[in-house]
Amino acid sequence: MKNIYKSLFTILIALSAISCADEALDPLNFATVKKGSILALRGTQLTNIYTKGLPGYEVFPKALDGTEKFEFDAEFLADDPSTLASFDIYAVKRIKTGAILTTERKLVSNVPFSEFVKTDDYVRPWVSVSIDFDDILTAIDLDRTSPTFATDILALYPGGIAIESDLNLVDGTKVLSSDIVAAGLFSSNQFYPAQRLTIAVTNYCPEDIAATYDYSTIVTAVGVDGDITGCVGAVTGEGEFKSLSRGKYSISDATFGQYDCAWGDDPATGVTLTNTCDEITTGGADQYDLIYTISNLVISPDGTEMSFKWENDYGDKGTTVLTRNDDGVWPTTLFTD
Repeated sequence: MKNIYKSLFTILIALSAISCADEALDPLNFATVKKGSILALRGTQLTNIYTKGLPGYEVFPKALDGTEKFEFDAEFLADDPSTLASFDIYAVKRIKTGAILTTERKLVSNVPFSEFVKTDDYVRPWVSVSIDFDDILTAIDLDRTSPTFATDILALYPGGIAIESDLNLVDGTKVLSSDIVAAGLFSSNQFYPAQRLTIAVTNYCPEDIAATYDYSTIVTAVGVDGDITGCVGAVTGEGEFKSLSRGKYSISDATFGQYDCAWGDDPATGVTLTNTCDEITTGGADQYDLIYTISNLVISPDGTEMSFKWENDYGDKGTTVLTRNDDGVWPTTLFTD
């Protein structure tokens, strides 16, 4: 975790003074947020958002096993840190009745100030929060073991599950999550509010199929002006599925040797492979803007071999067997539509 600059507190106080003079010059809403009292996001979630370009926290409904924990670090930024008594964490339940959508905040945890610590990690007191994700699901009335769970949560929370925190101050007043409204807060990693977070709900199973392999291809057809005679027998070579993003991979040669033997050409590049909860699909196009599809995918019982048929929209076709050469195995549950 990176240290936060000590000048941060000075900035907070200066902005607080400005807000007292002119409400129009109150970009952080300090007129409502008591003297700059906010809970600022730190740790892994902040790194995901600002360094990796990922959601702060993400769940995959089709792959949950009950061990998931919603976790974040938060630093309390205030004129006087001892003014915080605790903060309440809510999950925002979405209720859809016909075409009408309403929301309801459901309490999932209370964090007392006694759990905050003062270390060299940050200038101000901070706390590490961990909540069982199943507790959040219970709060919003979803059952992970239900046969329709994945469909239900993906339909109800396409933009993710909102998590809100209200600060309870020692003097009995509150700083509500709804008080954190300024866009400037969200564009600064120092001020990014832990009082308004989102759990991304993603229709994807995080199963990695990045691999290197040996291929063996029987070319069954070539497009106009191609020469299939150069592809007699099995065409062999090496290739790779290289990760581009979660579930999406580049293919080092989408013809698995056919462009070389039938056309004397370079490998077909630019085509992608996507694994969506074991369903394999192709995307993109090669250097000639040709589109590829694969079908009849079969994984050997020991997971070492993947076989399938492929073709492009120019008429090139083949049947390929990929044998992993990196000591890994293919998930035996992979399939094509």
